[in-house]
Amino acid sequence: MLYASIIKPLPCFVVLLFLLCSMTTVYAAKLSISGNSRYLLKNGKPFFYLCDTAWDLFMMLTSEEADEYLKNRADKGFNVIMTILIGWKPYRDERNAYGEPPLIDKDPARPNEKYFRHVDYIVNKANSRGMFVAIAPSWSDWMYKYVGKGPHPFTSQNARKFGEYVGRRYRQNDIIWVIGGDRNPQGYEDILTAMVEGLDKGDGESDFLMTFHGAKIGKRIPPENVYYERLCSAHFFGDADWLDFHGAYSGHQWAYPTYRLIASMRAMKPPRPVIDLEPCYENHPYHPDGSRYWANPRKWDGKTRGTAALIRKQAYWAVLAGAAGHTYGNNDVWQFYDSEQPRGEPRYRGNTHWREAMDSPGAFQMAIMRRLFESRPWHTMEPDQSIIVGGQSRGENHIQAARASDGKFLFVYLPGGNEVTINMEKISGSDAKAYWFNPRNGDVAYIGRFPCSRTRKFTAPSSGIDNDWVLMLDDAARGYPPPGTPPKEGE
Repeated sequence: MLYASIIKPLPCFVVLLFLLCSMTTVYAAKLSISGNSRYLLKNGKPFFYLCDTAWDLFMMLTSEEADEYLKNRADKGFNVIMTILIGWKPYRDERNAYGEPPLIDKDPARPNEKYFRHVDYIVNKANSRGMFVAIAPSWSDWMYKYVGKGPHPFTSQNARKFGEYVGRRYRQNDIIWVIGGDRNPQGYEDILTAMVEGLDKGDGESDFLMTFHGAKIGKRIPPENVYYERLCSAHFFGDADWLDFHGAYSGHQWAYPTYRLIASMRAMKPPRPVIDLEPCYENHPYHPDGSRYWANPRKWDGKTRGTAALIRKQAYWAVLAGAAGHTYGNNDVWQFYDSEQPRGEPRYRGNTHWREAMDSPGAFQMAIMRRLFESRPWHTMEPDQSIIVGGQSRGENHIQAARASDGKFLFVYLPGGNEVTINMEKISGSDAKAYWFNPRNGDVAYIGRFPCSRTRKFTAPSSGIDNDWVLMLDDAARGYPPPGTPPKEGE
C-alpha cells in the first residue's frame, strides 16, 4: 500500500518511463583506439585486452552454466569473452541448450526471439561483470559457398538486414564485433561489407570497435618476407574504414613464431593495434613435427597437446612484439566439452569436462601476465631486440624484449631460462633495479641494483622446458613497486 500511495499521484508517462528504464540496462564502458594507433582505450584509459575464447557459449550453456563460466573468467582477470552468435556449422541442427535455433528455418531474415533472449541474458551478465563480449555475428560456413556442406544462406542483402538487427539489439551493451570467421573471404567481401554496414547502422552512435578473424592463405608478408599460412585482417581489409584493430591469426601450430607475425602487422600502413585472435589452445592436439593437427588428424601421436608452457610462450612473444593484449583459448572450454552431453559432438579430441578445464594452469597464468604488464605503463612499450646483446636462441627458446619509450623500464622474456646479456644503457637514469618474475606462479625475486652502463649478464633461476622467466629492469629513480603489483587507483 505504501508503494501504491507513492506511485498513484504520478503522471502516467512518468510511470511508463520508470518501467522502460527498469527493463533496459545501459553499460557505460567505451572502447576506442589510442592516438598512436597501438593499443585500446577504455573510457580514455589504456586497456590491456585479455580475452577468453568461448566459441560455443550461446549454443551449449544454460543460463546457470553461463553464470558459472562468466564468474570464473571474471575472477581470473579476463576482460573480454569471444564467441559466435549463431553457431558455426549451419549444416548441423544448431540449437541452444533450450532447444532453440538461432534462425527460423536457417533464414537470416527470421531471427528466433527465444534464442536471442538467451543471448541477451549472457551478454548482459558478462557486461555486468566488467567484461566486453567480442561477437562474430556469423561464421564463414554460413556465408562462403566453398566452405562446408551448406546451406549458405547469407547474401549481401540479408547480411545487411541481419547486421542491423543485431547491431540495434546490442547497441547499449559492451560489444566488439568480430567480422569473418576462420576462412579466406576473397570473393565474399560484399557479404562481409554488407554485414558491417548493417551493424554500423544498427548500433547508431555506439560506434563499437570492429576487427576481422583470419583465414588460411599463402602470402609473403613485408618487411621480413617470411612465408605465413595463417594470415589476418591486414591482408583483406587493411584499408577498410571500419577496421579498428588488426586481428592476427597465428593458428594452431606448435611454437608458431607469433613475434614475427605481430611485428609484420605492426609494420603495415595505416597503423592499427594488433591482437592475436587465435593462437594455440591449451590441450588442443598438435603434431610433434610442428604441423597443424587438422592437416592430418590420423597421424596424431595420441598424446601431444598444447601445454601451459606453449600458451605462455606465444602470449609473451606476442605482447612483447607489440600486441595490444592477447587471446587465450582452451580446447575443452571453447566447445564446453562434456562427455555426457547429448548436444553437439566433441571436436579436436576434447577430453576434459569444461568445468575442470576452466581451472587449467594456462588460464591462471594469463591473469598473471596481465598483472605483470599492468604493474608498469605497458602501453608505452615498444619492441626492442637491441636490448639483447648475448644469449639469444632460435626456435622455441627465442628471447623477446621490449622497453618503455622513455627507457624507464624493460621486459625480457626467456622461454627456457638460461642466460641473457643486456645492454644496460637502454635504461634511463644512473641505476637500475633488476628482478626475475616467474610467469608460472607470479613470484618475484629481487636480483639487485646495477649501474646503467655497458652490459651485464643475467642467469635465470632455472632452465629447461617449462622454466620460462621474465627479466625486469626498472630505472631505480622511478620508484616502481615490484613487478606484478597492482597499480594504485588512478595510475
